[in-house]
This record gives sequence, C-alpha cells and structure tokens, in this order.
Amino acid sequence: MTAQPDWAVRPAYGPPLARASLRASPEAFQVEEVLGFEPAGEGEHLLVHIQKRGLTTQQAAQRLARAWGVRARNVGWAGLKDKHALTRQTLSLPWPIKRELPVPDEIEDGLQVLAVNRHNRKLRAGSHTANHFKIDCQLDSDIDADALQARVADIQAGGMPNGFGAQRFGRDGDNVEQFMAATMDARCPGILMSAARSVVFNAVLDKRIAEGRWASAVAGDWMMLDGTRSGFVASADDEALPARLASLDVHVSGPMPGSGEPQVHDQAAALEGEIEHEYAEIIDRLKARGVVSDRRALRVRVGELMAEPVSSQAVRLCFTLPPGSFATTLIDQFFTQIAV
Repeated sequence: MTAQPDWAVRPAYGPPLARASLRASPEAFQVEEVLGFEPAGEGEHLLVHIQKRGLTTQQAAQRLARAWGVRARNVGWAGLKDKHALTRQTLSLPWPIKRELPVPDEIEDGLQVLAVNRHNRKLRAGSHTANHFKIDCQLDSDIDADALQARVADIQAGGMPNGFGAQRFGRDGDNVEQFMAATMDARCPGILMSAARSVVFNAVLDKRIAEGRWASAVAGDWMMLDGTRSGFVASADDEALPARLASLDVHVSGPMPGSGEPQVHDQAAALEGEIEHEYAEIIDRLKARGVVSDRRALRVRVGELMAEPVSSQAVRLCFTLPPGSFATTLIDQFFTQIAV
C-alpha cells in the first residue's frame, strides 16, 4: 500500500469504498464553470465562453489571444481549470465598441468558442459562483450500491472536508520542498508559497478529522459563515452553535499561515499551535516573505451531489463546489485514487 503523502487529508466518513482511477480520457473529468451572472450586453470587453480539452486555462487564453489579435496579458478569467479534463469556462478580453463581434468557432484542436457576448469589465479571479463536475471513476472492485448512497447522504448532510488536493502540491508533490529550497533573496513563485500554506492547513484539518472535531467547534475557534468571509469567535456558552453547525450555516476554520495576529484563542489556539510548532520553519519563511495570515473553512457544502453506478465497477459522480474547493478532495471521501 502506498503511504499517504504528507499533505494528504484522511477521509472523514469512514474507509474508502474502493480504489478508483480517474482521467482515462479528458471526457471522464468534466468541469463547467458557473459564473453566477449574465453578460452586460454592452461595454468594451467580451465574455467568451469556451470549451477546452487537454489545455490549461493559460494555454487556452494565449491561443485565443493569438487568434483574435489581442495581447495575452489582457485576457481575464475567473478561475483556473484542469488541463487533463474537458472543461467549459468563460474568458474575458478587451474589444473596441466599433469592432464587429467574432463568430463562435473552433479556434484550433482542443479549443472551441461556444458563445461571445459584450461585457463592461474584465473578469477577475474568484468572480465565479461555483464549478460543476461530472467525473467517471473506474473501480478495481465491485461497488456496494447501498454503501455508496449512504456515503452520498453523509456528505450531503455533513459537508466535505475543505482540504487542498494534489494539484496544489505539484505533479511530483514537491512544491513544498521547492519552497523550502528557494533562497530568501530570490523571487519565489506564488504557487510554491500557496503550497506551503496549504500543507499547514491540511495538517490542521487532518488532525481534527482524526479527533472527530473537524465539524464541531472548540472554545476559541474562528467560525466562518457559509459562503462568506465573515466570522466570529466561538464561545463555550453559545447554545445555538451546535445547531448552526449541523445545518451547515457556519463552519470551523483553519489557518492559512503568515504574519498577523491570530484569530483563534483558548483551546483552538492550543490545537493549532501543536501543528504550527511542527511546521514552524515553513511558517517563519512565509512571514519573512511578507505573506499575511488568513482563515479558510475546514468544511464546505456540496451541491447537487449524485453518485450513479454506471456498471458494477464504474461510478459517475456529479456535484457542485464553490471556487477554491477541490473535486479530488470530494472523490477522496468515496475512493482511494490510483494512477491511470
């Protein structure tokens, strides 16, 4: 059995139901971005709804810019989407008012423009509402249909651990090692600093799952309102808090480390302090690079979750997650992922 990577978070609802391989083809891992707003219909920008296959978002943006005579740096997007997948998302680019709208078409193999509309501003990172996924999982054993649906019910009722997935830590899982190897006088890529923060967050989440406290509060926890950045400190005498947690109205949060005053106190501070002591060198380096601390919910609500057995050894998962949450983390709640 392969050892669990240092960054990994254990399943919250019991052992995996099977081992599963993903991404046998891009069509087996489909992502649809949900913007959550309509194009303005006017303005000096375009919203371009694309379908890409086997391309990163940056590669798709570069190819679209080249085809339509726009500087690649002026192309905007709400979120980065998987390369090894069939994904649909919206890009924005500047387009003069008097210039005729381009016609939706296939730009080149792997990149197709589905719709074009005028808009009044450039898309910014995080401006979308959600991502909808349809993922085919090929299993190495027969699936227990009752156990599968029981796991769906558990996640619908209790939410998903909001851990960072393998993508955050690099193809070889060495982004944190590269961060630590970077000299302090050299520019450090943002993806490496993000991985360093994420490994600490995942460690706190994993510890709380192991102790059965990832979905329940302890004194001094910083609580986050569902779907917002707002929050408050949990107190021992808050009689309404357990019901609010059970209804997914609020979530316990975990640290995204950096400089700044801690937002947790008492028992929560002691719990996080144990992990932060273990990762003290990483945290010190983040502070030295000017990274500011933040909080992230330990749990996230999963929308429209369905698990459909396609055969005795294949399952299709359909679900919706908010921006910043990882589909592979949801899959981990069902199956142990193995390389294709």
